[in-house]
Amino acid sequence: MPDVMELMAKDLEKLIGAANSPQSEIDKLRLDTSNQLSSMGINVKYPPAPINKPVYNGVTIDDAVVTACVNLSKSTGLPLYFPTGRCRISSAGAIVLNSNIAVFGDGPGKSLLVTTDNNLAFITYDCTSNDIYYPAVHDIGFENLGTLPTSQSAAVKIIDGGSNHYFNYAKFYNIYSAGSYDMIRSEKSANSSGENLINFGTYSGLICTNSGANQTTNGINFVNGSGTGNMFTNNAFICTGVGISIGSGSGTINVGDIIISNSQFALASRGIKLNGSLSAYTSNINISNCQFDANIVKGYELINMNGFTIIGCIGTENNTLTNCSAYSVRNHGSRRSEYYVNSLNVAVSEQREIFKVILPAGFFSGVSVKIVSNAYVSGVGSATTETSFLATNNNSSPSAATKFTENKIGAGVITHSFGISGLEVHFKVGTNATATGSLIHSYLEITGENYELVLLDNFN
Repeated sequence: MPDVMELMAKDLEKLIGAANSPQSEIDKLRLDTSNQLSSMGINVKYPPAPINKPVYNGVTIDDAVVTACVNLSKSTGLPLYFPTGRCRISSAGAIVLNSNIAVFGDGPGKSLLVTTDNNLAFITYDCTSNDIYYPAVHDIGFENLGTLPTSQSAAVKIIDGGSNHYFNYAKFYNIYSAGSYDMIRSEKSANSSGENLINFGTYSGLICTNSGANQTTNGINFVNGSGTGNMFTNNAFICTGVGISIGSGSGTINVGDIIISNSQFALASRGIKLNGSLSAYTSNINISNCQFDANIVKGYELINMNGFTIIGCIGTENNTLTNCSAYSVRNHGSRRSEYYVNSLNVAVSEQREIFKVILPAGFFSGVSVKIVSNAYVSGVGSATTETSFLATNNNSSPSAATKFTENKIGAGVITHSFGISGLEVHFKVGTNATATGSLIHSYLEITGENYELVLLDNFN
């Protein structure tokens, strides 16, 4: 394909040669140029006549040109193309789309939209009044150089259309964002029924970081849920809040059918936070092969989730699973994980399995397990038992386990024990004869290498 500047030069030669030609011929040449430039979309740096050429130096504000190009893109359905360079806009030049118009550039390190507007969302897809299917943003970067960008700022904002309108099959890839509060954020519209209907999107090759002193707070922030079927792969989120945050835990917010894989998380309070609702769909989650830097407070936090797998993640210390069930966790390397368990209505002298550790053959595997259980028993009062175990697999089957310390307060009401079945070590919480109907709260701390954890009871 000929270079854009080459096309412009050739057309300029034609125009000079046609200086004495009738006006209709000059208009025809301008139309030909417009058609050539439109083959890739509406070219913001070299817009078709009668739109004026922008300064495009990252210093002068090009709002008028960008707005004119956006309007032309809406009327023609052509994508919006930002060639290599820096285009500065303010809120007046924000790109607001209510259809699947694509926005793209020559690469996230080449084509940059910049601003000093603290409240700017560079691109907004608004499906308040209609569905938006197959939108795309790719190969472009965004930098907010404001004094203190607010929570209104974002590289891309999606406005939900309520119960009747969807934002489906989005393709966001090869995007760089620095300085905005959120990289990609969803919001509810006035007619929203309670959750975002964002389905079957792919989000890949996303990079968010700081812009000078301005730190990105969140990478993906879908606070009102995600619908279903979204994939987040090969991303790098360097932010102070949450790398990927989906759901708020209220209403009928679906957080399900999600893949998060092969991604890097740094600086954040949480690498991944999924917060489902007890009255919504929260199943079929797969988190795999992610790296959480040591400076992250929690690698992942999952709340009210039912049915997920976490495997092959590194740096996953101090994780939290709250009120989750039907899941499997297997981390690589020597890591510590923490979990909370509620064993409801434990009867007299009952033993209940609360979790199992699988130590696969072919590895020298081992985990140190500490269980602290608390209960209040009529006639006894508070009872606490703390027990430490060591479970190992010396490259073969069966596994082995040892109880090496135990402390009890409260008449020995609570007991901890284990059983071995092949490669699996099953851990149990139990009661003695005085504990009828007890509610036992257990805290698990597991440190080990090459293991898989499966929780078996009710979890909070």
